[in-house]
Amino acid sequence: AIRELAQCPSFKNDPKWISETLRPSITPSQAKRALKELLDMGLLKEQDGALRPTDATIVTPHEVRGLAANNYHQGNLTLAKEAINTFRPSERHFCGVTAAIPASLIPELKKEMNNIQERLLEFCNRPDEDDETVIQLNLNFFPLSQTLKETS
Repeated sequence: AIRELAQCPSFKNDPKWISETLRPSITPSQAKRALKELLDMGLLKEQDGALRPTDATIVTPHEVRGLAANNYHQGNLTLAKEAINTFRPSERHFCGVTAAIPASLIPELKKEMNNIQERLLEFCNRPDEDDETVIQLNLNFFPLSQTLKETS
């Protein structure tokens, strides 16, 4: 979130400002540590006295199962759950679909969700407008039943 926040023209390289700007907030010491880690990893750079994101892209394969990816997704689900009560409906958006599908559709559904993710990233990266807020946008699905097989 801090790396994305650094893309906004009004970004301040100030841990106190960052801690007060992020939602949910973090402590200034957490913000200071995160800035150092982002600089050390080459995801932020100092440019003309300001911190700016580098051109480095953070992408994980869609089927990744590592601990860091699991923690990332679990953290996002926790933030999403909290957002229902924390933010006004005008600030957030939730939608869901419950559907019975053939199990053979799952690979195609995953592919379509990956395509949607790519289109959303392109849509959000508008070069003609200044960034003003950082959002988290999640796409997910999970089973609500076992796969039912007809038995004779």
